[in-house]
Amino acid sequence: MRKALLSVLVFACCSVGAAWSQATYQPGDRVEVDVIMAGAPERAIYRPGTVMKVEGEWVFVRLDNGEERRMPLNSARTHWVKPAGGNQTAVNPPPANRTGGTAFSVGQRVDVDVIMAGTPDRAIYRPGTVMKVEGEWVFVRLDNGEERRMPLKSARTYWVKPAGGNQTAVNPPPANQSAANQAGPAPSIAITNPPAQPPPAKEDPKPAGLGAPPSGIYNAHKISPGGQLMGLGKLEIQGNTYRGIAGGSFSPYTVAGDGNITWSRGLTGMPNGWTYVRSVYVGKDYKGRPLIKVYYRSTSGWNDAFDCVLGG
Repeated sequence: MRKALLSVLVFACCSVGAAWSQATYQPGDRVEVDVIMAGAPERAIYRPGTVMKVEGEWVFVRLDNGEERRMPLNSARTHWVKPAGGNQTAVNPPPANRTGGTAFSVGQRVDVDVIMAGTPDRAIYRPGTVMKVEGEWVFVRLDNGEERRMPLKSARTYWVKPAGGNQTAVNPPPANQSAANQAGPAPSIAITNPPAQPPPAKEDPKPAGLGAPPSGIYNAHKISPGGQLMGLGKLEIQGNTYRGIAGGSFSPYTVAGDGNITWSRGLTGMPNGWTYVRSVYVGKDYKGRPLIKVYYRSTSGWNDAFDCVLGG
């Protein structure tokens, strides 16, 4: 009986040792990181990167796109970090999914309506690349680095369309043929991915900026390295004034055309050791909620961000 128990203990120790050996990384190792820290391997979205350092229970990785991540070594979610080209679950296989008769596949270039407008004529499109297709969702990384999860089976098929496709034109101008005739010959304009119809009589208007974020209380939070939702406080906006996460009196702020926000008195109330970098109003998240991204530098000097979601 004692020999059997001893054998079991030895086997268990060996098994633990083997598991730990799989989580051993050295600076310079090429790895793949699940940037959404998914709860299951089949939902992961991987990005390639290089191990910069290993410190205690953490591995620090610089992704090829310049982003830096600190990932836990002792997590039960071993798929969050894996050796590049490892034999874990395949990285984002392109299953066949369709929306409106259009199939999307990994690597395909698409246009995404970033405000998920109620009608095609109000859509504001941004170009991006399909990173994963899963069930009823297509995951797109926009060229500005933002990532969107868009529904495949929505009646609003114009929310995601092939780049240069023949769906509703991107932000078309209102039809006014008589005015166009009076204006004389159409000006010569450069069109990227032109549709299969004659060019409009005048240049399409440039998409307007998103403007200021709606008034209300924005809940600040981020995903912890352990996969838990961390509440950081509340950011309140009223008209063109705000008060930071730590509360206090209202102060004015401004928003540039590209969504960058300038807080007149800074953004107070961030955790000790975090250095504020910038804030951007990015429009609505995948649930249709206004979203402000706040970028900062951690105590260890790594770049990161957290979300401020209206009512979220």
